[in-house]
Amino acid sequence: MFNDKYGLTQAVLDGRKTMTRRLVPKKITDKVKAFQQEYYEGSLERISVQDAVLNMVTCEHIFNPPYKVGEVVAIAQSYKDVIEEWSKGYGRGFSFGLEDRAGMSNKMFVKPEYMPHHIRMTGLKVEYLQDISEEDCLREGIYEHNPIPANPKMKGYAYDSTLDTHKKRKWFDTPRKAFAALIDKVSGKGTWESNPLVYAYTFEYVNDFSKLNE
Repeated sequence: MFNDKYGLTQAVLDGRKTMTRRLVPKKITDKVKAFQQEYYEGSLERISVQDAVLNMVTCEHIFNPPYKVGEVVAIAQSYKDVIEEWSKGYGRGFSFGLEDRAGMSNKMFVKPEYMPHHIRMTGLKVEYLQDISEEDCLREGIYEHNPIPANPKMKGYAYDSTLDTHKKRKWFDTPRKAFAALIDKVSGKGTWESNPLVYAYTFEYVNDFSKLNE
C-alpha cells in the first residue's frame, strides 16, 4: 500500500520508485538495541545494526520481516481506479462486479486478487532511517529536476510528483532533505528526527501475470 496523496503509487507504476521503507516494530527494535548494548558493554565503539543482525543467531526469527525476498505482492488501488483502468482495455462499464463494495473509494478494503499490478521483493536490509543514501532516496521516488523553473542554475529535488506544475512544488537542494520531508508527511511529523529502525526493501515492478511465478 503506497501513499497516493504524494504520488507514490504512480511512482511505482512509472518505475521511478523501486524501494520502500517500513518501520520495524518497537519490540523488535528494543531487542536489537539490547543486543548492541550487551555486545559492546563497556566499549566506546557501537556495534552497527548490520553487525548486530549478523551476530544474532536467531535474527531471521527476531526480525520477522512482513515480506520475504522473492515474494510477489499486489499494489493496492481503490476499485474505482481499477475499474477506470480496466475500462480503457475492455470498454466502458466493464467492472467485474466491483461496484458498491467497501473498496470502491478506500483501498484499505480491497482484495489482492482484484489488483492488476504487482511488485516482487528483490532485496532487504535493516538499518536506521537516517542511514539512507542519496541514491536510495531517489529509489524511494524522490523527484529530480535539473534545473528547477525558479532557478535555471539549480538542480532540485521534490517529494511530491502529483502537482500539476513544477512551480507549485517545494524544492530541496539534496535528495535526503526531500526524503526527510516526505517520510514526515507519510509516517507522521518527527519520524525522520526519531531515526527509527526500518526494513528497507528493494523491489521490481511486475505487471505481466505470466511472469509472476518465474
